[in-house]
Amino acid sequence: MKTFLLSLTAAAALAAAASPAAAQEWRDHDGNRQYEQRYDQRGDQRTRSVIDRLEWKIANAADQRRITHREARDLRNELRDLRPIAWRVENGRASRMERQRLERGVYRIEAMLSRYADNQHRDYRR
Repeated sequence: MKTFLLSLTAAAALAAAASPAAAQEWRDHDGNRQYEQRYDQRGDQRTRSVIDRLEWKIANAADQRRITHREARDLRNELRDLRPIAWRVENGRASRMERQRLERGVYRIEAMLSRYADNQHRDYRR
């Protein structure tokens, strides 16, 4: 009888120790969408600084008359259209297509800014 009680006590202790572990939620990292979003979007906190840097570059180029005020206005309008996407990327609410659209838009604005600045300094008299 003592061995039966001893084995029953041991089984109860083992079950009590294993039950908190069994109560934990299973996190399947391959299927957990929240984990994928956080993993895919690491480093996206830089988008605000990229947008602010571009805005500064545009203002600086216009102040130094490397680009005209009309070109600066056009670039600011394009940048304004990208701000909501940048906000969604920063907060983890953007889809992959929106992140790619933001990336392409930033590259396009940088290219247009450098193209406008290069065209201003060209000497057409030659």
